[in-house]
Amino acid sequence: MRDKLTTLMVTHSMHQAASLGDRLVMMHRGQIIHDFSKAPKNAVCVPNDLLARFEDVRRAEQLDESAAQMLAEQYV
Repeated sequence: MRDKLTTLMVTHSMHQAASLGDRLVMMHRGQIIHDFSKAPKNAVCVPNDLLARFEDVRRAEQLDESAAQMLAEQYV
């Protein structure tokens, strides 16, 4: 930190997110879902791990079968 500057990089590249910077903040729908500081980031952040974390969030938002059935009955 030669000049003690903070910069922010926004990317969808998991390779860039995993390899660059001292901290990684993963957001979804405007909310922080993971915040890795330097030590944990270096230990756990690899592109496939980051993709898996996003997939977990996406899967959690999907309707389960009973909710899908209820919506089909109500609106179809």
